[in-house]
Amino acid sequence: MVFPNPIDTFKEMFNILSKKYIYQCIGSSILRMVVGFLISIVLALIFGLLAGNSEKIKTILIPLMTTLKSIPTASLV
Repeated sequence: MVFPNPIDTFKEMFNILSKKYIYQCIGSSILRMVVGFLISIVLALIFGLLAGNSEKIKTILIPLMTTLKSIPTASLV
C-alpha cells in the first residue's frame, strides 16, 4: 500500500475546507440525518402509543419487533 505524505494530506484537507461546496454537502448531510431522526421519533411515538392502547395493534407489531431485535445494531447503522 502506498500512503500519501502527511503534509500533502493536510494541504489538500485545507484546500477542500476552503471551498464553499464542502460546507453545503456537510450541511445537507446533517439536515438529512436530523430529518430522518425526527421522522423515526414521530413514528416510534405513534406506533408506541397505538400498541400501548390497543391489543390488536400490539399483536400485529410483535413479529416485526421480534425480527428487528434479532438484527445486530451495527448492521443497521
